[in-house]
Amino acid sequence: MHWVIFATLITVPMHGSGTESLGNFAIVEGLPENSELREIGPYLQNIRSAKLLKHFPNSLNAWTGTFHRIGNGEIANTFRIDQQNGSIFTNRVIDREKLCENKKLESHFNVHKASIYDTDCSVHLEILITFTNNISSSQRKPILERFRIQFSILDINDNAPQWQSDSLWVSFVESASNDESPVPVREQNIQLATDPDFGPNGTISYKLLGPGSSMFRLETPVMSNGEQQFLKLSPVTQLDRECKTSACQGGIFNLTLEATDHGTPERRTQIPLFVEIQDMNDNVPTFHESELSSMEMSLVEGLPVYKVPNGRKILESLEVNQPVIQINATDEDTGENGQVRYDFCPCEHNSLVREYFRIDQRSGLISIKKKLDYDRGPNKIHFKVIAADLAAEPYRKTSTALVEVQIKDVNDERPEIDVILVQQDQLSQPLTHPNLLRASMSENTRKDELLAFIQVSLSCYS
Repeated sequence: MHWVIFATLITVPMHGSGTESLGNFAIVEGLPENSELREIGPYLQNIRSAKLLKHFPNSLNAWTGTFHRIGNGEIANTFRIDQQNGSIFTNRVIDREKLCENKKLESHFNVHKASIYDTDCSVHLEILITFTNNISSSQRKPILERFRIQFSILDINDNAPQWQSDSLWVSFVESASNDESPVPVREQNIQLATDPDFGPNGTISYKLLGPGSSMFRLETPVMSNGEQQFLKLSPVTQLDRECKTSACQGGIFNLTLEATDHGTPERRTQIPLFVEIQDMNDNVPTFHESELSSMEMSLVEGLPVYKVPNGRKILESLEVNQPVIQINATDEDTGENGQVRYDFCPCEHNSLVREYFRIDQRSGLISIKKKLDYDRGPNKIHFKVIAADLAAEPYRKTSTALVEVQIKDVNDERPEIDVILVQQDQLSQPLTHPNLLRASMSENTRKDELLAFIQVSLSCYS
């Protein structure tokens, strides 16, 4: 198989060296194994003829020149040379990135100045021509001519952009929900993709894809030396970790970063880009109903009011530690900003609240601390509770709710009987029972005569 190569012949003496540079040939990357570099053979034959004429102008037919490849490295072993006619063949597929892997390949390129002859991968092959006398080998020693051929490897777009990792992560602190000021200038660095190709083939453009990608701006700043170090990602709108859309569930935007080179055809690579929104304590605890409570809004103070479900009252006979009502609040923030603790409001001055009730700080369950007594205590109690998150002061946020507890009487009190005797006891016999009262009357007492006044008192109510 023969491949056409672009050849530019340059003759430059190598100063301080016996090796002369005689040519610069352009080879297209991807040239298959066993391909002949067709222009080089005739060129080397012309070089040989010129050297023969230089050294043996009067005996050209007496001398023969043979070609040899010098060296045994990666580059030298990529080629072989025909000793008789100087034709050069490839021993393997030409891979620009492998031949120049120890060189710094430019990964950023000015597309507007590119041409097909631009390259950053040049290698050389050293050739030796040995001239021997065909008539008498003892007449003269062999003449050696050593020179160098330069190869510029023209890049093809055989590589797609790649990242060193399987995914990328960046994070931003969310904006306060009550902050109506412009979005602060914030940006995060993102690792660049790399493409070992040259020119447009190695020039990369980036694009954000996926739900929520419009909320961010992607920039590729260029330094003064023309290089790029990082991509810059910055938000273009307020960020809310507690957003309700599918784009940022759990406070994470699941985006895709796409890198596309400028080759023909284009090669592109996509990588997951996770943008984590870190929590700011921008939410207050919110109260909810529970199985042990119902909730309504107070028209007076504008606060939620907790009551026993279905308008029921609690029995005064409830034992200590029995539950009364459940306070329930949630906070959409995360970590300590979203953990809620409960307590009686410090503003609550009703001493009966802390005397008869306790509240579990973690669960919000209000239970009996001291036995209730409908007959001696209040039958209706109002008090306030607070739900506070665990953010550090002064960033802690609280919410307040009212609690209304009505107590129902049970039949736990006996009637009290008070007897006032009008006719005193005239007998001297002792009474047989301490609660026994005795009155005396004569046998001729008239009908409807008042003997005693009896009063019965009831302490319980239906």
